[in-house]
Amino acid sequence: MMYIKNPKIIILVSLLSLLNLTSCAGIQGYSNCDVHAASQLPSLHPSEFGVTLLSTQKIVIRTKKEKFEFVSLLEIHPNKLSLAALTPVGQKLFQLQYQKQQLDYSGRGVPAGFEPAYLLTDISLIYGTDESLRQCFTQARIPFMLSRDKDTTRLLRIGGTDEISIHYSDTKVWDSNISYTNHTRDYSIEIKSLGVERL
Repeated sequence: MMYIKNPKIIILVSLLSLLNLTSCAGIQGYSNCDVHAASQLPSLHPSEFGVTLLSTQKIVIRTKKEKFEFVSLLEIHPNKLSLAALTPVGQKLFQLQYQKQQLDYSGRGVPAGFEPAYLLTDISLIYGTDESLRQCFTQARIPFMLSRDKDTTRLLRIGGTDEISIHYSDTKVWDSNISYTNHTRDYSIEIKSLGVERL
C-alpha cells in the first residue's frame, strides 16, 4: 500500500510542471465530445463531467504482458481536464491536458503502445453520465449500448465489439474505488481513490 507524506506538495509540483506539451492533431468535434483520430473513440468535453475538482488516485493498469502503476492527479474544470502521472517517489511519467478539440501530451518511461486518447475515453466511460455518453456516441455515429447491474456496475458495448464492465465501490463515483475491464482488448484498470478536493 502506498503512503504519500504530503500530497499537496506533490500536487503543486506536478501542476507547475504542465509545460512543453506536444499537440495531437486529428480531432473531430461534436457538441459534447471529440473523436480522436488515434483511437477512433470519443472523449467527453471537460464541461460534461459537471464538476470542478482535483482527484488523487493510485492507478494500476494490467495487460496480458505488463503491469503499469502510477499516482494520478486528475484535475477537472469546466473548460479543461489535466492529468499528471507520477511514480510513487514523485517522478513525472506523463502529463496530458485536454480542452475542447485539443489534446496536449508529453511523457517518458511509459509503455511504447500507450495512447493518451484511449485514456481520455476510459475516463469518459468511467465518470461520464449515462445521458452524456449516449448523446456523444449518437452524434459520432458509433454503436453504443449501456446498461447497469445494480447501482454500482456499468456495462458497455462500443462499436459492436468492445465489451467493458466498470465496478464502483460507492454510488459517489468520484470518491469510489473502481475496477474497469475491457474484455475485448484484454486490459484492466484498478483505481484507488486517495482523496478528492472540490475546487
